[in-house]
Amino acid sequence: YVKLMYEKLVSHSGRQCERNGVDQGMHNVLVWTNQISNLHILTQESGPIANMQAELIVVSGDGKNLRVNNKRGQLMPIVHQYDRDMTVLRAFESLHVDWVPDDSKLCKGYNIDDSGVDLFAGRCDMGLAGGATSKGDCCRACNSWDGCKAFAFSIKDGKCYIKDCNNVGSAKRMTLRGGGSTGWQIT
Repeated sequence: YVKLMYEKLVSHSGRQCERNGVDQGMHNVLVWTNQISNLHILTQESGPIANMQAELIVVSGDGKNLRVNNKRGQLMPIVHQYDRDMTVLRAFESLHVDWVPDDSKLCKGYNIDDSGVDLFAGRCDMGLAGGATSKGDCCRACNSWDGCKAFAFSIKDGKCYIKDCNNVGSAKRMTLRGGGSTGWQIT
């Protein structure tokens, strides 16, 4: 499998791909074109791995009492992409992270709107930063991204939508999944 993945990634077509998530795409090509011998495919409902991106799981509890079950109520022993579900991510952080980011310090120099709406929807998008647990993470991402002037933080997705404009005006607005914030640099 590793050899097949390597060959696919370094091939001409593999090098032409957009890099974010290309490993998953190449994996899917290998699986669905039957290039892996003796492959046994398990579904989310029957396998031991909860893929949080697929949203086919049920999360309950918090902290030490957090449970990730499949739709049949079976506990999932392996949780993949735990940062895609804020409840799971927060529980993991509460058990394993001994610091809490201070959003007010990280977002100094930004106007912040916590209404759960992307105030720059569909315009001036530069890119995406994942794994965000707070608007402070998005302020940090924007500060380190050349040309960034604003961001939208989606709580449910844990993503920062990086923007290169900061004029809110009467632009199209879009509700962020699970709520969130928009921040733009004070000029």
